[in-house]
Amino acid sequence: MNDPLRSRVSLARVMTALGPSLLDARWLPAGGGRDVLDIVIWDAVDEPAVAPGDLVLGVGMRDSEDQRSLVGRLAGSRCAGLVVKGAGGRLEPLDPPVVAAAERAGVPLVQLTNGASWEQIVVLIRSLIVSGTQAGDGPATGTATDLFTLAEVISAVLGGPVTIEDRSSRVLAFSEDQSGVDEARAETILGRQVPDRFIQVLSERGVLRRMSHDTAPVFIDGLYDGMKPRTAVSVRAGQEVLGSIWVATEDRLSVEREQWLLDAARLVALHLLRLRSETDVRQRTWSDHLATLLEGGQAALEMAGRLGIGVGPSCVVAATTRRTDTVLAEAELQRLETSLSVHLKAVRPRSAVARVQDVVYAVLSPVDEFDTTGRGPAALMQDFIDYTDPSRTYFVGVGRPTRSFTEIARSRQDADKTLRVLRMDARDRHVARFVDVQVDSLLLRLVDLVVEDEDMALGPLAALAAYDQRHHANLLETLVAFLDSFGDVTLAAKSVHVHANTFRYRLRRLSAISGIDLESPDTRFGAMLRLRLWELGQHGDARFAFAPRLSS
Repeated sequence: MNDPLRSRVSLARVMTALGPSLLDARWLPAGGGRDVLDIVIWDAVDEPAVAPGDLVLGVGMRDSEDQRSLVGRLAGSRCAGLVVKGAGGRLEPLDPPVVAAAERAGVPLVQLTNGASWEQIVVLIRSLIVSGTQAGDGPATGTATDLFTLAEVISAVLGGPVTIEDRSSRVLAFSEDQSGVDEARAETILGRQVPDRFIQVLSERGVLRRMSHDTAPVFIDGLYDGMKPRTAVSVRAGQEVLGSIWVATEDRLSVEREQWLLDAARLVALHLLRLRSETDVRQRTWSDHLATLLEGGQAALEMAGRLGIGVGPSCVVAATTRRTDTVLAEAELQRLETSLSVHLKAVRPRSAVARVQDVVYAVLSPVDEFDTTGRGPAALMQDFIDYTDPSRTYFVGVGRPTRSFTEIARSRQDADKTLRVLRMDARDRHVARFVDVQVDSLLLRLVDLVVEDEDMALGPLAALAAYDQRHHANLLETLVAFLDSFGDVTLAAKSVHVHANTFRYRLRRLSAISGIDLESPDTRFGAMLRLRLWELGQHGDARFAFAPRLSS
């Protein structure tokens, strides 16, 4: 029986923390496998004793027969699993007979990516075992401190200021001495993020592409006036790029110093992987708590206590980015979550922020009990946009405040609906309350219903659309002008630059073709509603937008 006081971590947790860039499950039993209590490195010459809960590392055992033999020796040992490398390329799986043998023997089988080192795996898994169930409960201050220490050591050895950045170009650590740096480095240190314009220059000159493909350090000799030379190297775990190290250097490094920098990058990779595993667990826990809170009900009261949210009326805001490119969107969402957390700590310290899929939610509490429409939170979010998002890539929807956390789900629904409107809005709004877009939200719900029943999408307007396409006419434009002018023929004719008599002829023609009775208020309202739904549908489901877009 396992010692309950001994540190442990489940094999499933190890797989999740280290990710597919390092480990790939080849066979796991139902439930994800046993707890990992220790690591054993297999030595075929001097076979070690394997105890229940040991994770066996088959170092150097790439031959399929050797792997099958080892699986047989581990049968019945109740070990936590076996980790081996494949004989082929990075993505080539283990031989099927090895996987089948593991399944028969009940030995969980995991493949280590060929580009990864056994040293990395040992250090990372041991850190997870030591942390045990405590991982993720607090900030990863130890790992962050280690990164600053590493930056100081690299700076001392190579004789230049150093920054360590993640793959989104956020500064994780830097050496203390940054004297004599150029404008790019100064702005990067102050903002803890490489400014977009410098990233663009590095991308245009091919520096980022070289770093993503090459493992060797890259010497960058002044990309623009005033930029001093520097040497950069990517930080990798296997084939995955975790971040980079940047050193201000006057000249190219010697071969010995380049090798030293590569060794330092491998050490930084260990810390970045550990930081990622700690951060991922902490953020998942935080996000799960906030997601439960946003569902409302009695469970929300308990989650509010765990999240440390203040009592009183509260309000949900939902934020996202307009970016559609996967990589850019991911970087923007990370930046949005971090920026919003920092912003709210100063003005709403009892609030909570977490990302759920592609939306960053914030629960603001307390808010003014007399502010029933979210005017105050909307102003706060507008300040946030003005301060942190000059390029206007963020959208923020503000729900109506609620008096109790048990009713918070309604505010979350409001925020989600508002966010949907902003994403499709032609007026280029970036912050809105639900009360500001309630009608638009209702129309979008009608669009959803219309999409489900294509027969009623345009109704009589379909005949006009078809006629215009066949005869290059403009009867739909005529109808829009007539409705927008509230039936004033003279005003409508001027808006489309035709004589009033010509306009009246077109009205008679469109009525004859479509059957629309423009004398009927109900018919006019129906036509206006269908036209509005059609316009909204142009931004939504492609099945709905099957006719040319109108210009009203």
